Amino acid sequence: MTDLVTDRLIRCRYLRRNNAQCTAEAVDPDGQVLLCTKHLARALQLIRVHLPAQQGGPGR
Repeated sequence: MTDLVTDRLIRCRYLRRNNAQCTAEAVDPDGQVLLCTKHLARALQLIRVHLPAQQGGPGR
């Protein structure tokens, strides 16, 4: 007999303009930030645009 998956899917916490919650599955259900792939990518784009580039940091 196979093990039954009893864990519920953890949903993205993004709220749309009409106050409806996104229904996609969160990328990291155990993480502190519960976002789906689409909204996580958008958040990373905003961070890159609005934070000044670090001069001489690791990986640069």
